[in-house]
Amino acid sequence: MKINMNAKTRAWIMKRGGAVTIDPFHPLHGVVQSKSVDTILSHETPEEESFYNKVVVNDVLVYVHKGLEEKKDVKMHITGYGPFEHLHVSGLRRKKK
Repeated sequence: MKINMNAKTRAWIMKRGGAVTIDPFHPLHGVVQSKSVDTILSHETPEEESFYNKVVVNDVLVYVHKGLEEKKDVKMHITGYGPFEHLHVSGLRRKKK
């Protein structure tokens, strides 16, 4: 999996430890929907690495849950301003069964 990020995003992540974990978000108490997927991002390594694919992007460790796959180019970028900046990822979907 190829993940694109710009220098600002890389610097922002490195300032917070240099690792990101991407998990699928299940808004309805774990009910898996087949359509688009929201994700939850955390700035740490996962407790159980066997559930994740590890991708290294410019020295940033990105752990992508194995239940997710690319639907188009995967992009990580910073959104928001000042103290309200946060990391956003696009281009992922639930794996087809």
